[in-house]
Amino acid sequence: MSGLARVMEVLRLFSPEHDAWTVHDMAEALHGPPSTLYRHIADMVTAGLLESGSGARYRLGPAFVEFDRLVRLTDPLVQCGAPMLRRLVDEADVPCVALLCRLYNATVMCVADAATPSIGFSSGFERGRPMPPLRGAASRAILAHLPPRRLAGVLRQSGDASTWPGGSEAALRAELKTIRKSRIAISHGEVTPGLVGFAAPVLSLSLGLRASLTVTITADALDATTRHRVAAMVVEAARALSVALAGHTSPAGAPELITAGGYHENISKLTPPQNPATLGASRHISGADHHDI
Repeated sequence: MSGLARVMEVLRLFSPEHDAWTVHDMAEALHGPPSTLYRHIADMVTAGLLESGSGARYRLGPAFVEFDRLVRLTDPLVQCGAPMLRRLVDEADVPCVALLCRLYNATVMCVADAATPSIGFSSGFERGRPMPPLRGAASRAILAHLPPRRLAGVLRQSGDASTWPGGSEAALRAELKTIRKSRIAISHGEVTPGLVGFAAPVLSLSLGLRASLTVTITADALDATTRHRVAAMVVEAARALSVALAGHTSPAGAPELITAGGYHENISKLTPPQNPATLGASRHISGADHHDI
C-alpha cells in the first residue's frame, strides 16, 4: 500500500463519534502493527494533518482549516455559486435552505449552502458530509447527467437495486431520463422527513464539474403556486450558474433569476427559456452531458 493510501486510511478513521485516536487503536482498526504507522503519524503531525493531545491521542490538525479557506476562495463552483444561493434564499419568499452539491467519488457532497435566517429546520446535506448518490433530488439531478460509463460505476457501488428509488435499476434509469429531459428533480422526505427538495443540474465541461443546485422547503409550506415558482427559480439559477462557469464570468454577470412566469405550467416538463445572449453556452453545456469527465 502506498504512503498516500495509508494516510487516507488514517484520516478516514476520524468521525464526530470518534474524534481522537491512539496509534494502537488506529493499528487495530486498520488491522496492522503499530510499528508500521508511527512514521506515517509523525509525517502527518509535521504536515499539520494531525496534532497530538493528552494520553498519546491524535486528532485532526489545523492544516484542514487552512485548506478549507483556500477551497472557499478558489473553487469556481463555490465562488460563482455561493452568491446565487444567497439570492435564491432571499427571493424564494418561503423559509428554505439552498445547496450546491457535487459528485465526490461515488458519493454526493454539499460544498456551499445558505438558509433563511432563524429557519426551523436543516438539510441532511450538511456541507462536507458525503451522502449516498441515489438519495434525494440533489443527488439524482447529478446522476441524471453523468456519462453512461460513470453512471454505471456509481451504480455498481450502490448496493442492491431493490433498495434504490423505484425498487429497480430500470425504474431508476427511467426517472433519471425524465430528470435529464426536464432538468428538474423533486424528492419528498428522502433525506430529511417532512422536507421537499428541488434540484437542477450545474454542468461545466471545461472545469470537469457535475453538480446540482437545490432548494429545500418544508412540505407544509408548499402549495401548487409555490411549488411551481420554486422549481422554476431553481432551474433558472442552475442554468445561469452553468453559463457563468462555462464563460468564467462572475455571478454578477450571470442572468438574473426569474419567476415561474417564463416556464411551462407543467413542472414535469420544465425547461429554461432560451435567452439569446446565453443560447450558445446553454447548448455547449447540454452537449457536455455525453462526454466522460
